Amino acid sequence: MNLEPVYRASDHGFQIQKLYERCANKTPLVLVLQTTQNKRFDFYTDQQIKDYGGQHTAQNPNNLFSFSLDLKLKYTSNDSNNTEAFNFTSSVLALGGGHDFCLHTNSIDNASSYNNFSTYGKNQGVSGRDFLTGGSQNFTTTEIEIFQIQRV
Repeated sequence: MNLEPVYRASDHGFQIQKLYERCANKTPLVLVLQTTQNKRFDFYTDQQIKDYGGQHTAQNPNNLFSFSLDLKLKYTSNDSNNTEAFNFTSSVLALGGGHDFCLHTNSIDNASSYNNFSTYGKNQGVSGRDFLTGGSQNFTTTEIEIFQIQRV
């Protein structure tokens, strides 16, 4: 298995629309974020990441999960039928029905992005809004990278 770089915010821009353009028609994907608190967290999906015009899209929760590189933990959904796996708009990429994870455009310049784990992490006994970001629900990114998994 190889990881092929698809998007790097420092090269392609921190706009969500640019992210969608680079990821269109590519699956499966791993999204990796680094914050100004030097925390790294990610999510995996086998679904396309693209602008659906504010629509929610469904996904089998077994094929979508979040994980922390720092804590070395994987967070799954407790929702057996994840009808709101993603919410896509031109300025927001959100994961989970309660926007467990919400990435805003220009996340390098503001702290509008946040984690609010209401669906993900419950299976692992996680509660609270700051466990991924190290003390704050909101975060500012220093880098966003997306990789496509290439099966060898």
